[in-house]
Amino acid sequence: MATTFADEYARLRVPFKKRVEEALGSATKGDVTGFTVDFNEALADFSAVEKAGWIMKVAKGDWSAEYKEDTKAVEQLIKRKTELKSGLGFQVIVEGALSDAGRKNISGAVIEGLSKLGIKASLCDGCERKAKHPYTIRVTGNESCNSGPLGYVCALRVTATVEQGKGGTTIFKMKLSDEKGYVGLHPSDENRARERLYENMDKSRLFNLIEEGLKNRFPL
Repeated sequence: MATTFADEYARLRVPFKKRVEEALGSATKGDVTGFTVDFNEALADFSAVEKAGWIMKVAKGDWSAEYKEDTKAVEQLIKRKTELKSGLGFQVIVEGALSDAGRKNISGAVIEGLSKLGIKASLCDGCERKAKHPYTIRVTGNESCNSGPLGYVCALRVTATVEQGKGGTTIFKMKLSDEKGYVGLHPSDENRARERLYENMDKSRLFNLIEEGLKNRFPL
């Protein structure tokens, strides 16, 4: 019976060890996004390895040498993840059809969201040629205001492009608002409706969208 468990464990180790090797290789090359993909896959593979390891322990009375080796590999991955995260940083560029107040509010919210994830971030104002951080979040906002039966309705829709390097190579794009966007209302004053748009902005929603967009590609 123990031999059967050992064979199953050996089978499950194969994809896990391959992912570990790939992740560590990406980390050595400084490929943060490649590392993150392989890291997440390795942890998913390890969940099956860990269950088999427990079965082996019950059958044999102790952890196997292979399981001890695999747990050390996970510890090594976590250490490299921490190291890569410590060097991670974004400059934030805000563009689009926005008021000055809107530009300020959006840049502040995005930087705050990144800071909550433990990531260094700073506003980029003409910094493209002298990038402070290796990655850029280029945020595009679109404010629109219309009058209707309820008065003035202002809406904000936000998207973002994550770029790498001075050339601004696009890694991926993400939405930082839903289809309706963030909304502000006022019965008679368009400027107040615009102000309320940012007063009422659900920052927690924005923060969650930033995290969802980044977590599969960066070591959060």
